[in-house]
Amino acid sequence: MLENLFTYPTVRARQKKAPLFEERDCYLAYRAKDGCAHQTLLRIARELLQIVQVLDIPSTPDVKPKHIKSAANRWAREQCRRGRAHTLKWSRRLFIQVATDWRHFLGRLDKLTVAPPSFAGFARGLHFWSDG
Repeated sequence: MLENLFTYPTVRARQKKAPLFEERDCYLAYRAKDGCAHQTLLRIARELLQIVQVLDIPSTPDVKPKHIKSAANRWAREQCRRGRAHTLKWSRRLFIQVATDWRHFLGRLDKLTVAPPSFAGFARGLHFWSDG
């Protein structure tokens, strides 16, 4: 999939040499089959390249959402510093979305276990009466 997205040989080579080529390629094929437009696939492919470099994923089998957010903040600051973005918002949001979706697709996202609030079981014991 990645080889068909990019026309320039140097860009294809950069994509192919980067870590987790097979996993990125498989995800993009899945997104293409799901109906993503060519431009969307290009954007995802470019973002995935940054994700594997910024997150250093090959050494981390499961990635926690907090690590994705931290890496997204670093990436967004770098984009602003280089003049490629004016605010952190969109760079950070795209990074988080693509990284989270991709890691979830691979089954390699360490999801947070959220404890239910202390009053969660309370509503089960309540009964509402009708004067009916």
